[in-house]
Amino acid sequence: MCSADPRSEPRRSAFTRLAVVLSLIIGGFILSSATALYVVASRALEAEARALVAQESRRLERFKAPVDVLDQVLRARRAPDRPLLYAFVTPEGACPDVAMARNDMRICPVGNLPATPELLAATAGWIAFDYPSGAALIPALGRITVLPSGERLLVARSLAAVRDASERLLVLAVAGGAVGFVLAVIVAATASRLLLRRLQAINRFCDDVGHGDQGELGRRLPIRVPPDEFDSLNTHLNAMLDRIAQLMANARQFADVTAHELKTPLARLRLRLERAQAAAPSAEAADALADALVEIDLSNHLVRTFLEISRQAASDRRGFTTVDLAAVATDTAQLYEPLVDTADAELVVDAGPATVIGEASLLGQVVANLLDNASRHAPPGSAVRLATGRSAAGVFLTVEDRGPGIPPADRERAFEPFVAGVASTTGGHGLGLAFVRAVVDRHGFTVRLEDAEPGLRVVIQAPIPEATG
Repeated sequence: MCSADPRSEPRRSAFTRLAVVLSLIIGGFILSSATALYVVASRALEAEARALVAQESRRLERFKAPVDVLDQVLRARRAPDRPLLYAFVTPEGACPDVAMARNDMRICPVGNLPATPELLAATAGWIAFDYPSGAALIPALGRITVLPSGERLLVARSLAAVRDASERLLVLAVAGGAVGFVLAVIVAATASRLLLRRLQAINRFCDDVGHGDQGELGRRLPIRVPPDEFDSLNTHLNAMLDRIAQLMANARQFADVTAHELKTPLARLRLRLERAQAAAPSAEAADALADALVEIDLSNHLVRTFLEISRQAASDRRGFTTVDLAAVATDTAQLYEPLVDTADAELVVDAGPATVIGEASLLGQVVANLLDNASRHAPPGSAVRLATGRSAAGVFLTVEDRGPGIPPADRERAFEPFVAGVASTTGGHGLGLAFVRAVVDRHGFTVRLEDAEPGLRVVIQAPIPEATG
């Protein structure tokens, strides 16, 4: 009712895909947020260093004399709250103690930066450079100011702390993204499993009702308080089952009423025709009354068959037992062999081992209907074949003839009541296959029509009982 095959569970479900998508979205959001935080924090730290350098540069620019600038640099180096770097580059001869000279420039030892070619060659403006500290190179950001007398003053800030903080933020971003992704997977998988579990419970219930017997129609899905979306679905399914159960009850009542209202008048009509036949004034009248009796018998047969179809559709599987389908087929074939011989055909039986759960009398009627149809359609000199056995798909029963068959487009309609198809040319009324479908459905079997090339093959497939599988 709710799924095509109750024995199969999908390897991939919509909930699984939803869990994967949610995990990727949440994990990606956390990772991108952490990365954005890393970028913003790194830029903020660098902007802070740039602002501190710019502030110190502007402070020192107010001192025009190089001596005053050097004095302020020495004072700033001794201040604990100014973690800045300084370099004072002068023309040759302006500084008595020269640490390094290049291109007629000197770096005075008043600064706390070692002399490097980059510092000697730099001009006014911002500069990013690396300076040695032990065996490592430390990144720094500085600003060079040219004094009126030609000296160049470098004020810089080490970016080691910025780099360390950025690296820590990067590690935290990656770790946070990974942890967030794992948590997202766990949360999404848990939510998906909970939702899928409830959906599977509904599917199992629908499978039990749809593939079980009619007694399953009395079952109902539970409704929790307070209800959620699944409980709303359960409510609708329960209402649908209530409606189906009512329709089934109406069908049974209709069948009982019809049996009472039709069978009794037909029986009385037949009795009157028999009396009229006995008192017929002429042979012609007696023959006409005999034809009427045949039509009455046919009507009785149609009523009984139609009522039996209705009862099968409204019945459950209580009372089913283990049935030797091969024995049922063989016994029925012995009864119908004379009928096949009358059609100048041969009945060939291949009864392999086949055991099912069902009602033997009903299955015998199914075989009888199929043999009756096959014998009416079989050309003279051909064979009607009846076979039972087991295969990988389960237990099977087949009946085939070499008649005209049924076109593929009409095969499904052939199971509908009063759809005779090619049977109309042989006196059929289209209830044989309808009865077969009703009994097969009640047993939980399947039936299909195939091309026997030439002719028609009816295949009934049944599951292998657990006790014998």
